[in-house]
Amino acid sequence: MKLIMESWNRFLKESNYITLDETGLGPSFLQHNLNEIENLKEESKDADVLSAEELKNLSSQDIRDAYKKLHSKEAIVDKEAREDALDLLADKLITDADIWQPAGEVPTNPVTKQFVGNVGNYINDFLGAKVEGVNTNKRQLSHLGKQIQQLFHNEFTPLEREIIRAIFLFTGQNVPAVRNPSGFDEAQAELVKYVNDGIRDDFMPTKATYAKAKIILEALQASTASNEETMWRGLAAAVSGGKFTPLSDYKVGGTINVGNIVSFTSDVQTAFEFASNAWADATGVDPSGPLKRGKDGELVPPDEDIPKMFPVLLTIPPGKLKKGADVDEFSEFEGGEMETISSGNFKITDMGLMKGMSTPKMGFNNFEDVLKAIKGKQTFSWRFAYKFKVAVQLEQIEETVSL
Repeated sequence: MKLIMESWNRFLKESNYITLDETGLGPSFLQHNLNEIENLKEESKDADVLSAEELKNLSSQDIRDAYKKLHSKEAIVDKEAREDALDLLADKLITDADIWQPAGEVPTNPVTKQFVGNVGNYINDFLGAKVEGVNTNKRQLSHLGKQIQQLFHNEFTPLEREIIRAIFLFTGQNVPAVRNPSGFDEAQAELVKYVNDGIRDDFMPTKATYAKAKIILEALQASTASNEETMWRGLAAAVSGGKFTPLSDYKVGGTINVGNIVSFTSDVQTAFEFASNAWADATGVDPSGPLKRGKDGELVPPDEDIPKMFPVLLTIPPGKLKKGADVDEFSEFEGGEMETISSGNFKITDMGLMKGMSTPKMGFNNFEDVLKAIKGKQTFSWRFAYKFKVAVQLEQIEETVSL
């Protein structure tokens, strides 16, 4: 909100279209409507929010049982009716005869028109309704926001709402903060909006919010599971060192720890893209673009500065995942990334090599054999390691995942 107002002020001061009263934030239409939207967001806080201590006092099984009940509830709910109810609510309180309009003193030049359009999009996006504008009546606007929020509160228990928020934070927000809440910078926090199958919620995440998400997700990932489909996880791993188990330690019969609260997907394309993007981020090499060269024609980054890493595809055959939870139903990307969360130690049962999107060639005993197959007799450069994926077949060691 402050950024919007600051941008507006800067535009006015740098142009000659409007004389701005320095004692105010801006033209009355912008000051009134956007401030009301900001106040509305503050009003939408959950009065029955659970604390981290209350969640800790619950058993992990209590949380898993609540999630199972939540899943069952979503399986039978009429999601279209839920969406229709929200649209009817918006139509009732926001009419074409009383919509948000810019004041007459705003010029019609393209720059200002675009800015005004952005403001309108911001307001409409917040409301989550299919409307053309926003009613300027404070009472009606506040009432609308409260009713939209109340639909979420009425349909789900406080624990169910916490579970939904936890999954949303992990699938669509700050994953490192879920795993390490103390590292979350509240000064940089922004209000977030969750929209999924007619479920709508907005809240300001804090360290406490992420701490609760970690408690919930650690309980869920310890659920008994048996995957019916092959599961995949894409990442980039270094030959030696790095934050993951180094590839030099990968061998059939060995054990790797995938980490705490990690996601697998049943969609191999999603995992493939994650692996490629992780490698590009870690190495600074853009596989999709032309080779970057400096002023003297040298490659950027130089070969010697490129980390020795490969994209990696972890794969779990059907029935080999022992503990985990399918969180797709309440994911920010429901139906897209098809995520299941799990953690802990996995046994390597096979290794292989994947070139492009071809079926992995399995049957290697360790990473050293895979690397030999990659290099072969050709000249190999780590700059082009993205062309290969190291495939690692896993089976979860059940006793290492417990709560």
